[in-house]
Amino acid sequence: MTKNGLRKFDAREAVIRAELVDDPGPFARGSDPVLPPCAILQLVVRHVTPAVRPDDVLSGLRLVADLMPPHPPRVTRLAQGPLDASSGEVHDPLAPDRSGDGSVA
Repeated sequence: MTKNGLRKFDAREAVIRAELVDDPGPFARGSDPVLPPCAILQLVVRHVTPAVRPDDVLSGLRLVADLMPPHPPRVTRLAQGPLDASSGEVHDPLAPDRSGDGSVA
């Protein structure tokens, strides 16, 4: 959904990496009696136009792979910053401003 209404677009260009976390922790093992067991999908998404959000990727997976989570997904941003295109890693945006001891200059 955009400010001009519903729009279809290809989110694949923005997804740099998508991987299933090997040990997703207690929620995937069903230790929470309220939540069913689940999987953790970790994404690296490049900022492009139109902006691709995690729920856009999940909508795409629903369309192409019939992926329907048993409960609403929870999204957590783990990092934000410049992307190293060769490795696909996200770097600390403040690293150039930090001194050797870790403090901000």
